[in-house]
Amino acid sequence: MTRKMDPDHPILPDAWKHEIVSFHSAGDGDERYVDVALRHRETKVVTCLRFLGVRDVSFSDAPMSHGLEILDVRGRQLEGVAVQVSNFENAPDQVRLLARDVLKIDRTEPYPRAGDSASPSDAFAIVLDCTSNQAVVKMPTRKYPGVLLQGDSLRALHDDLSEAAAAIRARDPNSASEALDDVLQRLGDVLDHYEAVLGRAGFDLPYSRA
Repeated sequence: MTRKMDPDHPILPDAWKHEIVSFHSAGDGDERYVDVALRHRETKVVTCLRFLGVRDVSFSDAPMSHGLEILDVRGRQLEGVAVQVSNFENAPDQVRLLARDVLKIDRTEPYPRAGDSASPSDAFAIVLDCTSNQAVVKMPTRKYPGVLLQGDSLRALHDDLSEAAAAIRARDPNSASEALDDVLQRLGDVLDHYEAVLGRAGFDLPYSRA
């Protein structure tokens, strides 16, 4: 039976529109599983899948330049294999995975979970956006994404707040207000960017808007 006869798996029929942004492997033998986070190239929504009973796993470090496919291969009647993940036919294999089954999982569920043998260092962060100096990243041990602030930006905020504190101690409210307004403006820009990225990726905010 050829790959052309294998139907798309219903778990993610438009898999070819997605790119892999992270994966996490745990367990041994028949109990091995792989969690894969996939981001839609257009909507930026992130979907997390868990592949159970995984074998023959290969992930390339190179960016995926060809469409992803998730196939229902039960028709091949291979023992313990019902799902195949790979690139489109005739494309160089950058990812390959065979599994017994696949299911969707809550993308906000942090590692480690009860019963996991893997440490947090075995899991991968999901980079939701890195187009600015404030990258938005979902860490494996946290429920919600956070903001990765560059060191120079962090230092600048520290220095401006130190300047405002010094102005308050010197009873110079105008200078203090100017420095604080500048910090609030920059933090507001970061917050707007964070909320926009989470909205595109399909994550709830970890707080309520005032």
